[in-house]
Amino acid sequence: MKFGDMELYILSDGTLTEDGGGIFEYYPKNIWASYEVDGMTPYRTDEHNNILAAANCLLIRHPEGNVLVETGVHDKTLNYVKYHNIVKNPSLMESMKSAGFKPSDIDIVINSHLNPDHVGWNTVIEDGRLKPTFENAKYVIQKKEFRKAMDPGFELKNDYFSAEEDVLPLEGSGTLELVEGEKEIFPGISVIPTPGHTSGHQSVMIRAERTMLYAADMAALVMHQEKPRCKMAFDALGREECWRTKKKLLYDRAAENSWYTYFYHETSFSVGIIHKITNTRGEMEGRVEKVEIL
Repeated sequence: MKFGDMELYILSDGTLTEDGGGIFEYYPKNIWASYEVDGMTPYRTDEHNNILAAANCLLIRHPEGNVLVETGVHDKTLNYVKYHNIVKNPSLMESMKSAGFKPSDIDIVINSHLNPDHVGWNTVIEDGRLKPTFENAKYVIQKKEFRKAMDPGFELKNDYFSAEEDVLPLEGSGTLELVEGEKEIFPGISVIPTPGHTSGHQSVMIRAERTMLYAADMAALVMHQEKPRCKMAFDALGREECWRTKKKLLYDRAAENSWYTYFYHETSFSVGIIHKITNTRGEMEGRVEKVEIL
């Protein structure tokens, strides 16, 4: 997809399953399981109440370098693979190869946050040791997120269980770049703090003739973007904090200006345009229009 003087590539790292109740929190199942997206009902559950989720990484070919946003799903722990029914067909490495890239071509890696379903290819095992997969890249992570992953405490320990394998090896390799707050990575590409899902969560803004918001788990699915109160039970911060972040960036900026939005976990499509609308009860909502990727 051409985006100004950049090229955007959607790179799959396969699929995983997540508990539907956790993904949609207090929304009744009869609403989210039958919710329509692009004429489909992508949130239907299996016999275990799980929905299918994608891992749609984004590669940006920029005149100043190649940027990879997210590195896919952790698969170094067999119990995690089994519990989440992880199927890497294709894997991120296969997707990159098909698009004409290899790991050494990546200059910047951006992790929105450090939960295991977003950092799986941060590292690889080589000669029995963990090393950064993208050896020529700087890994851009919010300092607050890195510190939380290193010391999550009892309550969030499971949220960051893979950090020792997927994150910690970056610290001693010279590839880690910790940032505080909003930062421009290359002209037109910035990270911006979006706390809610995690305290140090960041989203990515890509600006050309128009703007694309890579919301990550601030609003991971179409329903999360269209329904203002829809959030995950997995969100580490409370409803009010999540709403403040979501309203300020997604509704007050993205929806009012019809930005493109990118979906990491959505299986229906990866890029849409979000519009602000008023529902039949007179309440503000969003409407996401699918964008065909060329």
